[in-house]
Amino acid sequence: PTPTHTLPRRLHLPPITSHPTRITPPPTHTHPGRLCKRRMGERVAHWPLLQLLLSLVLGQPVPFVTIGPSDGGEAVRICEFGASSCPEYNGLSAYMRREGFEDTDIAIANFRGAVPGTTYRGLLTLKPKKKGDVLLSIPLSAMMSRVSAMDSTIGTVLRTLERIVSTRMIMALHLLYEKFEKERKESIPSKFKEFLSLLPDDTNSLLIFSPDDMEEFQCPSTDVCPALASVETQRKMGLHQINATASLVAPILIRNHVFDPATLSKRNLTWAYTTILARAFSLTRDPETPNGQSFLLAPFADLLNHHNIGPLSNSNYGYNITSRILRLSADRDYSENSEIFISYGQLTNPYLMLNYGFVLPDNVYESVGLKAEIPSTDPQYQSKLELLQEVLKAYPNATEARLSLTGEISDDFLKVLRIKHCRLPEENISLQTKADLCGISDPSVRDPSLEFRIHHDVLVNLESLLREYPTSLAYDVRVLKNWKELNISSRVLSAVMFRVEIKRILWSTMLETLRAIHESFVQSADLLSENSGNETDEWKTWREKSHKWDENYRKWRAALDSTWTEGKDLKKFFLEVLDVSDAITRAMKVHAQDTVRMVVDSLVNGDE
Repeated sequence: PTPTHTLPRRLHLPPITSHPTRITPPPTHTHPGRLCKRRMGERVAHWPLLQLLLSLVLGQPVPFVTIGPSDGGEAVRICEFGASSCPEYNGLSAYMRREGFEDTDIAIANFRGAVPGTTYRGLLTLKPKKKGDVLLSIPLSAMMSRVSAMDSTIGTVLRTLERIVSTRMIMALHLLYEKFEKERKESIPSKFKEFLSLLPDDTNSLLIFSPDDMEEFQCPSTDVCPALASVETQRKMGLHQINATASLVAPILIRNHVFDPATLSKRNLTWAYTTILARAFSLTRDPETPNGQSFLLAPFADLLNHHNIGPLSNSNYGYNITSRILRLSADRDYSENSEIFISYGQLTNPYLMLNYGFVLPDNVYESVGLKAEIPSTDPQYQSKLELLQEVLKAYPNATEARLSLTGEISDDFLKVLRIKHCRLPEENISLQTKADLCGISDPSVRDPSLEFRIHHDVLVNLESLLREYPTSLAYDVRVLKNWKELNISSRVLSAVMFRVEIKRILWSTMLETLRAIHESFVQSADLLSENSGNETDEWKTWREKSHKWDENYRKWRAALDSTWTEGKDLKKFFLEVLDVSDAITRAMKVHAQDTVRMVVDSLVNGDE
C-alpha cells in the first residue's frame, strides 16, 4: 500500500488535568501540508487555553447537537403532543392542529448523545409500532414548500428568480422572508411563526466550517479519507451558490425593497440554505415545479433522525400529489418509548456533515482508502505486471481497498499484494503457474511466508498512517470526554468525532492484520514442527505469544467495537492495546525479519 502522507495541523488543546492519569498531547507538527497553513517553525497561539480560562469563569452550556448512537440514545425528556409540561412546543402543537394535523402517539424527546454531556432532539413512539404502520401524516398546508413560496407576497419575485437560482435557494429566500420580513413589512405574523421559532440557529453543516475547523479532521491524504474528499466538490458548489446569491441577487432584492440588507447577510443566507439542506424532504418528481424537484419543510416530521440499521430504505416516506399529504411509515418494528428513525440513504459521515450537520457513530458506510502497486524497481516487475493485468480484468478495482470498522481487507486487494510480494523463478513460466506460486488460484495452498509478508506490508502502512495523525485515538476520546472543560465548539466536536471513527477503522484493520500475521505464524510453526520434529526456542516463544494473542483478541475487539458505549472507561483499553501493539511491533522487528522469514524461506526452499 502506498498512501500519500501529508501532515495536517493538530487540535491545540491544553493538557487534560481532570484525571489523575493524563494523556498529554503529542508534539505539534510544523511540516507544511495540504491542510497545514503554517510555515516551518512558526509559533502558534494556543487560543483554546484562553478559551478554557474563560469557560471556567463564564461556564459552558450543554450543546444541543444531533450526534447520537447509531441505534438511538436514552430519552431524558419526553414531550407528548400538546402536553403542557413542554411549553416551548405548545405553539407548534396549536399550529399543527389548525392545519389539520391530528393528535398522535409520536412525541418529541431529548436523547443522550454519543459524547458524554451532549443531547440531541428526535421523535419517540409512545406505543409499539410494527413495520409499515403510519407514523405521521402532514398536510401540505402545514408545510413550507414551493406552493407556499409562490403563494406568498414575494411569490412573483421568487418565480422570476427560479430561472437563475436553484430550487433550494428559492426555499431559502422563502424561509428568510417568513422569519424576518413578513411581520415587519405586512404587519401580520407569518403562519409558520411557531415552527420557525423552533429551528436551530446553527446547522453545523460543512458549509459553515472555517479553514481552521476543516483542519481538525486531520486527514493525512485524500486516499485515507476518500469520503471527505468526495464531498469537497459538493461543498464548493454549495458555497458558490451562497456567495453568488449574496453578491449578485441580494443587492437587487435589497434595492427593490423586497428584503432589508440585514436579512440577506451572507450569514443569514448560509443559515437558510443549510437549514433547507438539512431539514427539508426532497421530491424528485413533482409535476408542479419546472425541473421536477421540490422541497418540503415539514414541521414535526423534520425532527426524525437518520439511522443505518438495516435493511435500509428511504421508501418509508412519500408525498401523495393528489391528497397533498406527506406520509411517513415505520421502516421496522419499534418498541414502546423508543426513538423512531428514517434513513436518509447509505451515507458516509462527510456527506452527513455536509447535508445534515452531524456525525453518525459506528457508521458502517465510513471507510479509509489504501492503494497497492508493484514498484517499478522490482527485478520481476514485468513478470508480475503481466499477472496483475490478468487479475485486473476480473477485478478492475483490486488495487484499491476501502477499509471499514470491521477491519477486514478484501481478498481482491490481497491478491494484488500477493503478486507484489511473491517470488517468481527467473525462467519463463505460464500465467497459471505464476498464479499458483502467488497463491491466487487455490487459497488452500497459500504459502504462510507469503501471507506474513503481505500482512506485514499492510501493518507497516497502517502504523505509518496512525503516526501521521498529530493526535492519537486515545487522546481524541479523552478530548470528547472532556469537551466542556476544553470549551470545544460543536463544529470541532463533530470533526473530532469524525477522526475518531477514521482512527477506529485503522485500529480495527491493524487488529485484524495482526490476527492474520498470527495465523501465518501458527501455520509456519506447524510446518516447521512437521518437517523438523521439534521446535526451536524462537518458535516456542512465538507459540506462547500466539496463545496470549488468542486470549486477548476478543477482549480488544469488543472494546474497540464499543467505543461509543456510554459509561465505559476506554482509557484502560486504549493504553493496553497501544502497549501490546507496540510490544508486538517491536517483537516483529526483532524476530520477523531475522528469524521468521529466514526459517520459513529455508523451509519453502527445502533447506533442512
